[in-house]
Amino acid sequence: MQRLDRMEKSFSTPGKPETPMKPRKALWSEIAAGSKSRATLEVCMEPGEEGKTMEVKLQRIKKATPEARALIPHPRAKEKISVVIPSTARRDQLMNTGIGSHEGIRLIRRPRQVMIMGLPIGTNITHSDSAENKKWTEEANRKNAVTITRIGWLYGAKRLEKIRKTGTQTKDFLIIEVATEEDQNRILREGFLHGPLWLPTKRWDIEMKSTQCFKCLKWGHTQSVCNSPEEYCGFCAGQHPTKECQKQDIEDARCAACKKPGHRAWMSMKCSAHKENWAKKKALEAELNRSTVSAHYRAQVDTPASQTLWTTIGAKRKRTIGRPTGLSVAGEAPGQAKLFPSSGRSIPLPQDEEGEMEIDAIIQNELAQNPTQ
Repeated sequence: MQRLDRMEKSFSTPGKPETPMKPRKALWSEIAAGSKSRATLEVCMEPGEEGKTMEVKLQRIKKATPEARALIPHPRAKEKISVVIPSTARRDQLMNTGIGSHEGIRLIRRPRQVMIMGLPIGTNITHSDSAENKKWTEEANRKNAVTITRIGWLYGAKRLEKIRKTGTQTKDFLIIEVATEEDQNRILREGFLHGPLWLPTKRWDIEMKSTQCFKCLKWGHTQSVCNSPEEYCGFCAGQHPTKECQKQDIEDARCAACKKPGHRAWMSMKCSAHKENWAKKKALEAELNRSTVSAHYRAQVDTPASQTLWTTIGAKRKRTIGRPTGLSVAGEAPGQAKLFPSSGRSIPLPQDEEGEMEIDAIIQNELAQNPTQ
């Protein structure tokens, strides 16, 4: 009885605060559906703001974007801050229009990009703004019901021209930039229509491109967004322009990216900084692939049963041998795997024991109605 009394007293009573529960880990379905995500903008603040509190920074940012609710500091770059805003629609609007001219605050625009896979390499698309690109974009916008703002081949102009001349490759990857996140998710869910072709797609990011800064000579960014106060030499890693270097012999070579001797800054095969950047790109590519699968999963969850990809073709007929009929019913049952054309793989839905029992009951019922001979 004493033990029962202690257990009863341990329960919550009126006026007594309950013991807070330990935070649980997010479920896979919550992560895939993006339930924990927030609409954020990334801004860059002028140097010298590191000592100020987050409250002071938030008030400054609210002058540029009154909708700002909170701030998320960057784990490495102290001058970069993510700003939480009410909705993705407002974020898309600010990304397209900007935040105006506010001293010390600059909006960092991250383009919403999608890779179109398997586009015929002979498609009339150039590497610069042209009438051909404009015509192709207008037709693609009309056919896919999205707004494409920029297009470009994954390969550079020289490599693409060489491939076209040799005829060793018939298809290439096209990177497109769209106006809103909704357009991006739509293309990821539904694929891309190009003439009579349906083409698979995947999420892309500008950081996947191999870029080297011509100012600090480090990998992963360009000169336009470089934060280095000094320009470094590509021959000797000194603090002077590369063209003014007086030590251009290989014996005096030192890499400005990894700071190691024996090679110049553009010798990527010997540069440890380039290898680290390559590893980051591979990790980012895996994250983009998971995000693409997540977009497919959300589309499958939100699609009514009457609009699923599983259909029964032709009139019903009795089958005596082979697989049981009623595959459309079994396909809609929980735990089944469905093929998404744009991903090229089978994506299993979350499974549980109840779902498996339901599938087994359906199959047993079909076998009973259609016994084999």
